[in-house]
Amino acid sequence: MSGHPILVTAHAGCMGTRPNSEASFRAAFRSPADIIEADLRLSADGTVVLAHDEALPLPAKGGDPRSARVAELDWWGDRAAFAAQGIMDLEAFLDLAAALDEERRAQGKSPGTLNLDMKDPGAVAPALKALRRRGAASRVILSGLYPEDLGEVRILSPDVPFLLNAERLAARGGEDMFAIAERFGCAGINLEWRLAFPGTMEEARRRGLPVYLWTVDEEAAMAAVVASSPASITTNFPEILARVIRRERGER
Repeated sequence: MSGHPILVTAHAGCMGTRPNSEASFRAAFRSPADIIEADLRLSADGTVVLAHDEALPLPAKGGDPRSARVAELDWWGDRAAFAAQGIMDLEAFLDLAAALDEERRAQGKSPGTLNLDMKDPGAVAPALKALRRRGAASRVILSGLYPEDLGEVRILSPDVPFLLNAERLAARGGEDMFAIAERFGCAGINLEWRLAFPGTMEEARRRGLPVYLWTVDEEAAMAAVVASSPASITTNFPEILARVIRRERGER
């Protein structure tokens, strides 16, 4: 089978590691993944931190479990809460990514692209500022963005590609997703793989909009998704997916 390469995206927390942890990224960078995903949120003091969930558990008081929203916690004042969950800030992640890039180069592999999944759209501006200051903006793609986020992101991100998260639109028919993506200059569409209907994929190809599909973990499903020829597939098992892509496409 021929066609464009299908990129493997390592989901945050791949291979059974804690999402957004050092172990997660070490596993992802050392895998065959082309793209490494990280989840970004903004703390109360404006620090960009890597966290998937909106709230973090806190030490229990009186035997009762507690939690607090990341957006209500101070990175420095509440370090114990962040440390207990193994959460790092964006600066530490970029330091780690730079070190792991060197490992990849030593193995003859190119540095991984970073897919920064904006769980909090308020993290976009400070994240871009940090990326540009460190000269890392060219290796990043932004995801997690919905139609209501795109107007501001288009202004903030003329030099960093971003994707439209389209599952809400696709679930109700999908007729608007392509027009919205084109209107705001999106680099492609980010879509839950079960919503990648043949007509959707064909229309995306006709319009020249790459489709990034998430999250596929079963081998039989991987084979079916490969057949739809997306730009990328996200998985918790990048080694298995890379093998499936080679097999289904007759590659060595």
